Amino acid sequence: MKKLLFTILLICFSFPAFATDQKESIYDRVVRTKTLRCAYTTYPTFVEKDPNTGAFSGMFYDLVEEMGKQLGLKIEWTEEVGSDALFAGFQTGRYDAVCAGYAATPSRTWGGDFTKPLVFIPFYMYVRANETRFKDVDDLNKSGIGIATLDGEMSQIVIHADFPLAQEKSLPGLTAATDRLEMIATGKVDATPMEPAIAAEYMAHNPGKIKQFGRSLRMEGSTILIPHNEFALKDMLDTAIDAMKWNGVIGKIVKKHEKYPGTMLVPAPAYATTPERK
Repeated sequence: MKKLLFTILLICFSFPAFATDQKESIYDRVVRTKTLRCAYTTYPTFVEKDPNTGAFSGMFYDLVEEMGKQLGLKIEWTEEVGSDALFAGFQTGRYDAVCAGYAATPSRTWGGDFTKPLVFIPFYMYVRANETRFKDVDDLNKSGIGIATLDGEMSQIVIHADFPLAQEKSLPGLTAATDRLEMIATGKVDATPMEPAIAAEYMAHNPGKIKQFGRSLRMEGSTILIPHNEFALKDMLDTAIDAMKWNGVIGKIVKKHEKYPGTMLVPAPAYATTPERK
């Protein structure tokens, strides 16, 4: 009996100390500090940073800042990360989320989890303006065809999945998106998959160099990346994203940044797919 009583007392007195030693979750820290630390990737239309003033702008920047306002959180833009090193800071706790609009893809689930999409972005293939060798995008899936990609980015995921026979020419994760378009225009590669908003802007300033080719390759949802098992944090961010869909805020922000119609698509609230109410 004495031995049993001693064991019970040991458990009772040890439990508070055990609880105190538990690592604080990211959700708890965000709630305590009222701050969400966001890593980012500078990418045209999504997140841009003025090299002289350090001021941020862009569609996804505005979306995340608005999400912070609705949650009563300060968004702290901590550091730039390349598409090839998105999750490194999760391991060391340098940031709480990657707030740059990356698509939720199966290969990325190994590094983290994703919020609901804030906006949908199509992907197309781009080739030289005078290109006549191909009748369909599937014709690019052959040996000897050079396709430019960005390490860890959607372009690389698309090529590995849909164009495995082509010759991939990958660039480091922080390379400017327009560098791939220049590689096409100068004949260094034959094609690259890209978001149409970026390519349309390039074509507007460089007429007659490249063109959009063929059907849409993907329609991807742009999300916020968070560490694994932060379920409370995900629920909080998803709730704000849903509210921004329902109150029309996402639509207003996308409209502000969508210079070329059809290049950004707003996620519709669930009720929008039901028959019109009388």
